Amino acid sequence: MPKIDFTLSLWAKTGSIFEGVQVLESKIVKRPVKYNVFPSKEGVPIIILHEDEWKIIKNRKRHKKVIGEIINKLTEDL
Repeated sequence: MPKIDFTLSLWAKTGSIFEGVQVLESKIVKRPVKYNVFPSKEGVPIIILHEDEWKIIKNRKRHKKVIGEIINKLTEDL
């Protein structure tokens, strides 16, 4: 039973992280950035920038910085 309680409490904390398209007010690109977060089997979330963000995806260095910014936001929410 404790394992189920732990899983339910963890889902209650992280459920909002996996809700469709989300928006981050990015300091790197100085505008809102759309992204999706999906859970994976290994427990590490998969972060995908929205298809509208092709300019960020083209620049590898900027892409890494924005993903880092999203990870920081996700860990703050926990």
